[in-house]
Amino acid sequence: MKTKLAATVIAALMLSSCSYSPDYLPESEEIDVNQYGSYISLYRNEKETIRGELIAVDSIKFIVLSKPEDSPVKTIKIIPVKEVSKYYLKYADGVSYGGAIPLFTLASLVHGYMAVITLPINLLVTIAIASSGESAFTYGDEEIKITDLKMFARFPQGLPPGIEVRGIK
Repeated sequence: MKTKLAATVIAALMLSSCSYSPDYLPESEEIDVNQYGSYISLYRNEKETIRGELIAVDSIKFIVLSKPEDSPVKTIKIIPVKEVSKYYLKYADGVSYGGAIPLFTLASLVHGYMAVITLPINLLVTIAIASSGESAFTYGDEEIKITDLKMFARFPQGLPPGIEVRGIK
């Protein structure tokens, strides 16, 4: 009974540390050579969430290349800044330390009777490290101003002359 419970808890913890990253986000070692914009989630006045690549941003509007869940086609969305209540930006794939959770859990078992103490400590520490590794390359609206988001856009200085917004792929 206890073994089944422990296996269920470990499996749930490993699955909960997984997060979504789009294919165009660079690995942490390749941040400076990425030609795409960062992944952004915009919460539009608590009614709608828009997710996609940040193309450009200024003090008036966000331009996001979004792929709706029910459509294979990417579309450009222009969202006024005043309609956005909060946002989250992810600029690189996080480092996954999820494999350390079962490893250190099993390592605690060799401690004998001391495993009663070391198992919960190892579990808490490895879960904290795994979750911080996944979210290491993200910013929220509390940490970065809208005017600073342009550094993470595909076109950080705004759309170049001659580029049609609807033609961006």
